[in-house]
Amino acid sequence: MKKLTLAATAIIGAAQPALAQDASSFDGVYVGVQVAGARVQTKHSDPDGWYTDVRDFGMEDSGAIGGFHAGYNSVHGALLVGLEAEVNFGVIDSYAEVTPNDPSYKIGSRTSMLGSVRAKVGVTDGKFAAHLNGGYAFSNTKHNYFETDGSAEYFNDNGDRSGWVLGLGIDYSVSPRSSLGLSVSHYQFGTKDHVLLRPSGVTQNGSSASDGFFHFPMQDKIETVAVKYSYRF
Repeated sequence: MKKLTLAATAIIGAAQPALAQDASSFDGVYVGVQVAGARVQTKHSDPDGWYTDVRDFGMEDSGAIGGFHAGYNSVHGALLVGLEAEVNFGVIDSYAEVTPNDPSYKIGSRTSMLGSVRAKVGVTDGKFAAHLNGGYAFSNTKHNYFETDGSAEYFNDNGDRSGWVLGLGIDYSVSPRSSLGLSVSHYQFGTKDHVLLRPSGVTQNGSSASDGFFHFPMQDKIETVAVKYSYRF
């Protein structure tokens, strides 16, 4: 009995460093890379009713982006809390031609950079971690409009560059310092109001808006599914 007790004590003592290493697999500062599939949805409306009152017309398309992330996790038992920043590059756009009657026009958005700074909270057993996250989102987005019937009126302007993001992530520790993850995120950006210009760049006059201009409010939302690799220091 004494020998069995001593053997069990030795086994437990030998296993403790490995267990402690697993328990802290997600603890500390980390950096990494990610690739993602992204889907953008853009809505525009015509509050002046000049273009046959086309309201909440939506365009959507998908593309691929990739980038870098860095963050810090603090693990307390099974509880994981942290902060992460990420930036992605690529081209995701949504364009459609609208032909209500007259005039016909093409309108849409193009995003070339997408990022966020978010807090996260979740649980971990050392090998696996799952967390909810959310925070501030930013992008480099262009909104474009041009008529396709020869009148050449247009706008080419920055989209709203700030918004919010909510996400869900799952990570698996493949070594004491590295992990693979899968994350799903929803980015929502505010409405940006654009004013139609003549080919000369002069603001177009309207007939029904209170300020006499043609307005095109546009709003973007983006959804991503990302595969991530992280290395912890």
